[in-house]
Amino acid sequence: MLPLKTILCPTDFSPPSHQAIKTGVELAIHFNAELILLNVITAVPVVSTAYDHQVFNVPTYQHDLETHAEAQLTDIAARLTADAPGLTARTRTIIFEPAYGIVQAAAETKADLIVIATHGQSGWRRFLFGSVTEKVVKMAACPVLTIRAPQAEGEPPQSDAEGQSV
Repeated sequence: MLPLKTILCPTDFSPPSHQAIKTGVELAIHFNAELILLNVITAVPVVSTAYDHQVFNVPTYQHDLETHAEAQLTDIAARLTADAPGLTARTRTIIFEPAYGIVQAAAETKADLIVIATHGQSGWRRFLFGSVTEKVVKMAACPVLTIRAPQAEGEPPQSDAEGQSV
């Protein structure tokens, strides 16, 4: 694992994922590693009906999502490399289920480390939606560094599954 050569930072462009990118940048600079910024776009489900009149063009919409995500990643990478001379950063956008896409991208890029945010959801939200980060930790072949979402002022402390403060 050490020294790190490739660090994968998946992002959904949320504030917690920006924190994870900051950590990824620090590690990339320290180890002179390449930073890969990744956005995984969930495929839009297509339901075909007898009344399919091209009301909503799914391929065009999916392409627009991909183009927008790539533009955001490119902007982030440009700002990071401008602020940190010597940092090597590249971007990647894929259409997949998020956790599986992250693990697949890590394998394809031979990532030595995944740096990913955890949104700190608990209760019914976690039960209903699951945790992408938790799935990545379980499935990834390389180490995964999780970065906890910053706690907002006035929020009660976050707790784990047993109700313990963390």
